[in-house]
Amino acid sequence: MHGDTAQASLALPGDAITAVQCPAHRVSITPCDADELDPLLQHLSANLAAHSDQQFPRGTLTADGRLDLCKQSLGTSHCLAITKALQDNTRVRSLMLGTDAIGDAGAAAVAGLASINPQLEVLYLGCNNIGPTGAHALGTTLADGAQNISGLWLKRNPLGPDGATSIAGMLRSNQHLRVLDMVNTDLRAEGVRAIVDALCSDNKNLQSLYLSGNGLNAASANDLARLLREAPHLKALYLSVNRLGDTGATCIADALCHNHSLQTLELASNGIGTQGASALLDAARHSSLQNLNLGYAPSTRVLGAQANHMGDEGALHAVELINTSATLRRLNLTRNNITAQGNAAVIDAALRNGELIQLTLDGRHPDDLAAQLKHNQALSGRSDTLGQAMIKSVYR
Repeated sequence: MHGDTAQASLALPGDAITAVQCPAHRVSITPCDADELDPLLQHLSANLAAHSDQQFPRGTLTADGRLDLCKQSLGTSHCLAITKALQDNTRVRSLMLGTDAIGDAGAAAVAGLASINPQLEVLYLGCNNIGPTGAHALGTTLADGAQNISGLWLKRNPLGPDGATSIAGMLRSNQHLRVLDMVNTDLRAEGVRAIVDALCSDNKNLQSLYLSGNGLNAASANDLARLLREAPHLKALYLSVNRLGDTGATCIADALCHNHSLQTLELASNGIGTQGASALLDAARHSSLQNLNLGYAPSTRVLGAQANHMGDEGALHAVELINTSATLRRLNLTRNNITAQGNAAVIDAALRNGELIQLTLDGRHPDDLAAQLKHNQALSGRSDTLGQAMIKSVYR
């Protein structure tokens, strides 16, 4: 699938803070031999259950309904064979085809399958050479039907603004999709605006939106801020590895001050300095945020982004957030030019906080902080892996 932390069919509050890796690129593979795929195709066509995780020469079927074919060198023709075998299958809930070079034709075949198989809930199609044509096929199908699909994952495909327009059109009529992943899909400003327009008007159901790694700058901040003002159904917004800077961060912070529904906000590696970070941390005090990521993403260099750099002055605003927020559960401040003195102030605040279950700073946690976070986690009763299972791959 990808090198970043796997996300779920429903990435709801309580999910672990994520990372974003690997730039969009054309995937070139040599398709596997058909003989290697035959055992799986026969199993799927016979609609046999997997009472435990069952591995085939190509692919794994899990007991919870994941068909994991990530990085299995399928290509388009084998993808078509898989979708045909799944037409009458009632066992598979999550179809995972990451990094398989299925292309637009494969995406169209998956869309067709989703329209006739009501058991499918999650489509993971990351890094597959899917362009505007494939996005149109998926958008058309999900707009007209496939009410069972709750998660659509399209990261690292060259969708472009035209593809984004197709997905936005789908969002205007689809009232069932909960998660949309468009990480590193070359959306550009016009693509983001199309998505935002749909979510701020006709769509009332999407809960998690992934827009990381799209090179978005401060010019897109007003559109992103609209999501916080006009889309109260949105619970999680992922914007890491963009180029929003202080200007964009301040714009988003202004909207966050008046938002009481967003629970996860990720802005790692956006070139945000003291001014923008302080504004965000102050705004978070008046919000319902549970998870705030202002840290560093592994893909920062490869995507040409810049680390955040709030420094000790920004860290003091983090201290105030930890001291006053009744909702904050996870906070990431890695690689922000915070000194040992600044880290010590943050740690001291965290030691007095009975709600925080994850604090990510540079260096190793002192033993008393590790114990405090573990204690808080035990009391919270929340799982760190909530909602992540249905796109978890065994091949990465």
